[in-house]
Amino acid sequence: MKAQCLIFSDNAVLADLIACKIMGWPEEKIPLIKNAIKEERLFRQLDNSFIYFNSEKADLTSIKPALGRKFIPPDGWIDIILK
Repeated sequence: MKAQCLIFSDNAVLADLIACKIMGWPEEKIPLIKNAIKEERLFRQLDNSFIYFNSEKADLTSIKPALGRKFIPPDGWIDIILK
């Protein structure tokens, strides 16, 4: 699927969180993100992070699925994402 999105970050958790939002996946289902939220590491890291979406400074709530719908996960993730 061509979503025409480019994500780069020096924060792997934040990059995965943004990717989940763009794909319309529940971020709490991704182990890396779930553990970072549980340990509150993600929120401490967000204090020093900047997010740009379509060349505009953004916050996490403004990021919506790229194609207006959820992406279908690859076979290895279907049971995890769609449960």
